[in-house]
Amino acid sequence: MTDLLQKSILTSEDLLTQACKEAIDSFKNSRNQEDIADERLTQILSRSRSRFSGPIPGAETVSLRFHPSGRNLAYSRMDGSVTAWSLDEKFNLKNKIYVSDIVGSDKLITSISWNPNELNQFITAGNTSELIIWSVDYSNNSINKLKTMNLHNRVKINNCMFDPTGKWLIAATKSGQLNLFEVDQDFKLISGINVSEFANIKSLRSIIWNNSGKYLFIGSKCGLLLILKLDPVSKEFSLVSKMMAHCSSISTLSIDPLGRYLVSGSEDGSCVVWDLESLTCKFHINDLGDGIISLDIDSLGKIIGIVTEHNKILFYELNTGKSLDEIDLASIESDVILKFYPHMLKFITSGKNDTLKIYTSTLAFKKLTGDAKNQLPSHPKDSRDQRSYGNRISKDSDKDRSSYRRRNANNNRYSRYSNRPRY
Repeated sequence: MTDLLQKSILTSEDLLTQACKEAIDSFKNSRNQEDIADERLTQILSRSRSRFSGPIPGAETVSLRFHPSGRNLAYSRMDGSVTAWSLDEKFNLKNKIYVSDIVGSDKLITSISWNPNELNQFITAGNTSELIIWSVDYSNNSINKLKTMNLHNRVKINNCMFDPTGKWLIAATKSGQLNLFEVDQDFKLISGINVSEFANIKSLRSIIWNNSGKYLFIGSKCGLLLILKLDPVSKEFSLVSKMMAHCSSISTLSIDPLGRYLVSGSEDGSCVVWDLESLTCKFHINDLGDGIISLDIDSLGKIIGIVTEHNKILFYELNTGKSLDEIDLASIESDVILKFYPHMLKFITSGKNDTLKIYTSTLAFKKLTGDAKNQLPSHPKDSRDQRSYGNRISKDSDKDRSSYRRRNANNNRYSRYSNRPRY
């Protein structure tokens, strides 16, 4: 009787927290974890059978990205290699292709981004003046170069990102140069600006588009956060807002899949969740005790996963900031990257000895999916006295939530590619 009474007074927030904690418990269960060896390790082992061979050199993962459909994954390592995965309908590993020194000896890929409108196409940057577009051909076990775009020799691009609609591509340098390309015009270079035009910034650390591709968020080394708006007619950026978000470098940014929040993480050990309707701080997480290496938000917009410098994964509830649990990865010496799968309560991390580790929580996903159908927040309709940029961003987010529902109603929206030849 007491248990029934306790259950009857649980709020929807309590139930959400309980479901999130169940998800983390499921992640921590070793039966729900899978280590996948890298082809690089296999090749090195085959070449080092001699008893005189030295220790196997490590190769830290530099960039790791999913295709928005969840059907492809690509990652790069410090040794210059790139690996692409094909995932099946249940988002399990189907095929993988490993290419060593993909852009030449002693060169590495610092950034990877998938074209949302092409299932097997991604672009890379490598701290050079080149951007390279690649096509993955799983049938022939190859990753083929489609196009190379060269900018000025002094431009060193270290970050590139398609917007979620696939119309725009942004390429950024550490010094603050932003180059905008129009994808459907054969990647035509539209404009090149420096963020110093908007703020006193000398170095960029992170960039991310909002879900509609109309706004660009920029994290700087000094802790300043910039919000730029892209005019689709003039194809130029304008400053929406700038704020001192952190005391140190903004190492990572992530957008809520439902379009409500931006999350920023810093080397100063703080994480801030920003409300995109008001462009104000929703809450501040400052009990991490360590700098932030990477962070991501699960596909339902419920859980934040934060990786700290000493390789702990700390989980928080996105809506409330409540601490949920943690996973200790102290045995891994390199910086860990964490990415949640699209459409699944499942995430992947870079690991030790050239392995990647996958954590899955299927049961809790079903509970949170049921909750997600009833928990999508509503935003006020536009009126003449509600014309702030924050409201405009949130109105874009309403469209994002509609597309989110459609995507989750049919996770196989890219199935039309399944009968096409791989290219």
